Amino acid sequence: MHETFQPAPLDMRAKLMTLFVISLLLVSSRGNVTILAILAALVLLTTAVLGIRSYQLTKDELHVKHFGWSQQWRLRDLRDINVRPGVLTGSVRTMGIGGFFGYIGRFRSSILGDYQAYVTDGSRAVVLRFAECTLVISPNDPAAFVSKVYQLRSSL
Repeated sequence: MHETFQPAPLDMRAKLMTLFVISLLLVSSRGNVTILAILAALVLLTTAVLGIRSYQLTKDELHVKHFGWSQQWRLRDLRDINVRPGVLTGSVRTMGIGGFFGYIGRFRSSILGDYQAYVTDGSRAVVLRFAECTLVISPNDPAAFVSKVYQLRSSL
């Protein structure tokens, strides 16, 4: 048994950053079709590998599904969960993508400390504090996601 939650659509900042990066690639190719094809392939590969496909809850785990692979966290290790719109504000990227098709990777902020983000819309951020790490995601319906996590945790 599992329930799948779609990621929120890209927020305006991520859309603008994505458009900027794609425009920069087009300009830097200077009309050279070969360079443009290589750059486009790199963009598609990066997006395919890191892109967020869905957030999936099983009876005892959260899975962040990417294209071709996934990451998982045990719900029994979850210490706290809450919806925190705008919690990414002021964060510093330590390793990852800061707006190109989302906010994906490792970040640091004065509010959360070190955390991992798999976010497409900061206004729909859900913060999950596990025993070993803090995770931020952005399901399309944050309230429904949090409610389902509470339901699953009560049965553990």
